[in-house]
Amino acid sequence: MRTRSSAFEQQRAAPHRLGDRLRAQISDFLLPQQCLVCGGFGASLHESCLDALPAADGTRCMRCWRPTRTTWCERCAEGGTDAPSFDGLRTPFRFEGHARHAILEAKFRGITSHLPVLARAAADAIPPEWRFDAVVGVPLAPTRQRKRGFNQASILAREIA
Repeated sequence: MRTRSSAFEQQRAAPHRLGDRLRAQISDFLLPQQCLVCGGFGASLHESCLDALPAADGTRCMRCWRPTRTTWCERCAEGGTDAPSFDGLRTPFRFEGHARHAILEAKFRGITSHLPVLARAAADAIPPEWRFDAVVGVPLAPTRQRKRGFNQASILAREIA
């Protein structure tokens, strides 16, 4: 269910997103995108290269998404103070290889053109039965935010929402 405030926020963000799209189109024309995985031109991350990223498959904990042999990992099953403070987590990829490279390029080099593609993959990994009111990026420390000039987690959250 959409609240009035979230609808208002979407309306406010629409011109910003339009500006982002226009900037991206001009940038693509002047500087064609190059795939982070194969180096080919035409996209920041080709569909075939996205499919080749290491999938977070197999049996995983229903809460923290760590690989496990059962439905719940030991830490989440016990539910003590060591357990995560969130209800569930999903990611489409393991943090290794080209998937790790793609995230690190965004975090430390400011290359973010591939984040919308990763965000769509992340959105597809969310179970359809999950209901939530907001998608938020994990805040950066203010010094890191100033140094980078952006928060890659906020970019991903905005794309997923």
